[in-house]
Amino acid sequence: MNYIQPYLEKYAGKASRHECPKCHDKHSFACYLDGNTGEVIHRTVGRCNHESACGYHYTPKEFFTDNPKEQERGKASTPVQPQPVKPVPPINAEPDFIPFRYVEKSASYNSAFVYFLCGLFDQYQIESPTIERLFNDYALGATKEKDIIYWQIDTKGRTRTGKIMKYDKESGHRIKESGGINWVHSLMKKQGLLPDTYNLVQCLFGEHLLKIYPDKVVALVESEKSALIASGAYPDYVWLATGGKSQLSIDKLKELRLFCL
Repeated sequence: MNYIQPYLEKYAGKASRHECPKCHDKHSFACYLDGNTGEVIHRTVGRCNHESACGYHYTPKEFFTDNPKEQERGKASTPVQPQPVKPVPPINAEPDFIPFRYVEKSASYNSAFVYFLCGLFDQYQIESPTIERLFNDYALGATKEKDIIYWQIDTKGRTRTGKIMKYDKESGHRIKESGGINWVHSLMKKQGLLPDTYNLVQCLFGEHLLKIYPDKVVALVESEKSALIASGAYPDYVWLATGGKSQLSIDKLKELRLFCL
């Protein structure tokens, strides 16, 4: 029989989403299925849909490394013990922060999306005033793979996390294959640079600009991409982004009330 890679269970209603081992949401967990049998590999092997709030992702590769006897399904003589669940911070715990030196270290024009912005505003001139303003105002970063980093910095200058996104440099469209989105705090936890108990409390993208430009009218959009394009075209406004419809919350809007009313 040819080996078929494990795959995440496709969504087919609530019955295809299970309780997350970490955050215990009853319908947020997608299990990895054996590629040959279609069976669940293990109830702890899968990914939580709440990427930012939870971030649990236990892959088949990690599972088989931790449990080598299960490499060939059905040959284990003893039952596999569930993997220990990483501690979850209390709901009302204070947010944790990423040292600002990581923001400074990541600062770079060398991302596919900044290349796209250069074509929009200044005929591919990175040294242009518009690109320089966007770069400095929003503390834009880039990875070695030329993915952009949207840092979430609050009004006190504290860094909550960074959202890493892939774009096509010509069209500016998101590249959704192979994930498309990652999070700095998740990567740093995997590298041992942040504790497993890191308590992420997200803020608006561009929130720190409320304090820098207190007299500007504030405009709120959904995506970070829209905020950057709008800021390039209409610099008289402070453009903030929620990061998605599901990310709009009362807590995020509290800072708007403090600075805008």
